[in-house]
Amino acid sequence: MSHDDFEEFLVDHLPWLLHLARALAVQGGGDHHTLFSGTVMTLHRRWPTIRPPVVATRRAFATTVMVHLARSEKRRAHVRCEAPTADLQALLDRTLRPGRDDDPAFAVVRKERELEVYRAIRELPPEERAIMMLVVQGFSWREIADALGTGLAEVRNGVMRARRRLRELREEGGDEQ
Repeated sequence: MSHDDFEEFLVDHLPWLLHLARALAVQGGGDHHTLFSGTVMTLHRRWPTIRPPVVATRRAFATTVMVHLARSEKRRAHVRCEAPTADLQALLDRTLRPGRDDDPAFAVVRKERELEVYRAIRELPPEERAIMMLVVQGFSWREIADALGTGLAEVRNGVMRARRRLRELREEGGDEQ
């Protein structure tokens, strides 16, 4: 279990590790370089403790480490509620009446509605905010459940609570005006 064994393992399995990193990054929307380097660092640190010290065990360990890193990165991305702007714009374009983009007044109204949606979602609790950011992006409830690692019922209940809270916020805003 020397340092030479580690280097030999990396040289022999480099194409496989890179292929696995790319495949996991495509599935999770992450960066394959981050997955690869994180896996190599963990492998190097834990190399002497991998038992039994055979190629199959080391390869299985590398696979497990990379899958866990990919899942962690995917969860962190959803907790941060990263919403691609292009996806939100497409959703807003679908929800508003098409064919009025040439009207400057309509563009202003659309932008105001977009900002209202974001402001309202920002006021939600973290769990409901994460769910609603994915709803706004056009994901199905099943896709949201898979992405957040929860059940379909939990997503459905979260959407209902969020909608109720958004209605309350809208009514509160209407009373103040």
